[in-house]
Amino acid sequence: MALGGEPVRVGDTVVAQVTSGGYGCTGGKSIAYAYLPAARDGAVAVAVDGDWVAAEIAPGPLYDPKGSRIRT
Repeated sequence: MALGGEPVRVGDTVVAQVTSGGYGCTGGKSIAYAYLPAARDGAVAVAVDGDWVAAEIAPGPLYDPKGSRIRT
C-alpha cells in the first residue's frame, strides 16, 4: 500500500511521486494520489516496498454514494 513519496512511472520513465495514499474502505482498494503529466503513453506503475505494482488511473471519484459495497 502506497502512503506517500513512492515513485510513479509511465512506461519506463519515472514522472511523479505519490502525494498521499492509503486503503479505501468504501472502494475496497489501495488508493494512491499523484499528479501525472497530461500526456501519458504507457502503463502506469507505483513502486511499493521495492516492487513495481501496476496501477490504473481512475476515471472518476472513488466513492460509492449508495453504500452498496458496504451492504453486500
